[in-house]
Amino acid sequence: MAISIQTNYASLVAQNSLAKSTESLNTSMERLGTGYRINSAKDDAAGLTIANRMNSDMVGMNAGISNIEKTQDMLQTADQAMAELTSITDRMTELATQASNGTNSSADLAAMDSEFQKLADEADRIVTDTQYAGNNLFDTLAAGSINVQIGRNGSSDSISIDVSNEISGMRGEISNLKNLGLTSVSGSQAALDSLRTTSDSISAARSSTGAYINSLEHTKSNLMNVEMNTEVAKGRIMDADFAAEGANMSKQMMLQQSGTMVMANAKSMTGLALNLIG
Repeated sequence: MAISIQTNYASLVAQNSLAKSTESLNTSMERLGTGYRINSAKDDAAGLTIANRMNSDMVGMNAGISNIEKTQDMLQTADQAMAELTSITDRMTELATQASNGTNSSADLAAMDSEFQKLADEADRIVTDTQYAGNNLFDTLAAGSINVQIGRNGSSDSISIDVSNEISGMRGEISNLKNLGLTSVSGSQAALDSLRTTSDSISAARSSTGAYINSLEHTKSNLMNVEMNTEVAKGRIMDADFAAEGANMSKQMMLQQSGTMVMANAKSMTGLALNLIG
């Protein structure tokens, strides 16, 4: 090899190697410091795009899970209210059955009718005044289908619940209870017939509501599974491998040290040229 003072080939090679090892060392230290393999688009542009899309999906799914839980809370509130209506109509049925017996005096019928009317008023109050999130609960349920957004993909990530027919039918039967009375045997028997229909309508509304609660629970469970696996997949793209990065950092630190030593030795090459002409 020619000896030159203009171009120090050994020094240039050492500088290039040192620059590469320093860059790789800085990358490993950044990854170990942040915990992420991708810290900027230059690290993995395609991977970053995929990970960002996955993250957006997870944001939508988490919001969807929250929406499902809120809807379940509303339906469960309605279910508990209808459970109370069932208790009320059961007591009204008991009173009507007693009043249908011919052994009651007028005073007895009047006392039973008084309780019967108060129960009818309370049942009507429940279906007209029960509030949820600032709105009349049964008005909301009777208005039509309710959209539940479970993801970020618009209409394809939404489901509808609709108990409007059952709730409307139940409200009509409950409202009719105020027209019943127990002041006579025939009136009490008519009340029994009406109460049977009312109980059936409450049961139908509760059954439909319960079915939607269960369905939403399965939807929520599936979303939680998808969200968990999406998080794992995103982690494989974004997260740093600490074992690999730790090993690479040690390697690059050794290369950096050796490169620095080589550069120091390369400087002595120009001294050899001077010795030749000294």
